[in-house]
Amino acid sequence: MKRIALAAMAAAALCATPALAQRRDATSSLFVEGGGPGLLYSINYELLFDDDYGIRAGFGYQSLSATGASGGSTSASGNGLAVSASGTIVLGTALIGYRRQPADGGFQFRIGIEALVGKGLALSNPDPNKLGVLPWGYLSIGFSI
Repeated sequence: MKRIALAAMAAAALCATPALAQRRDATSSLFVEGGGPGLLYSINYELLFDDDYGIRAGFGYQSLSATGASGGSTSASGNGLAVSASGTIVLGTALIGYRRQPADGGFQFRIGIEALVGKGLALSNPDPNKLGVLPWGYLSIGFSI
């Protein structure tokens, strides 16, 4: 996994191009992403309100199975994520990668790696009560308009 993460960072660094001073005509995009903040997959919409800033919203879903015992705690796990009892899990993310998004619209492509931070995260034996970090990759394709 570490080799894959290092290779992705090296590829992103080699493919990165400096930002060119040009007006962006395409200010919104709709895309499907594998990995990333949506864990397994997500459908996302992004709106740029400045050449350097934007807002992104997306939706992803992951099913977890749970088991419980009388008088005991209920827990669930799946795909490097563990939860205890019921409730919502808050995850922090940090991403680095390459983005191809033409200023005048069209096909867009993203690839990179991220770190998910939150309770119950680990590559092996996740503990729902411990704060952990899970390295995760992402790939997205979509269209800018």
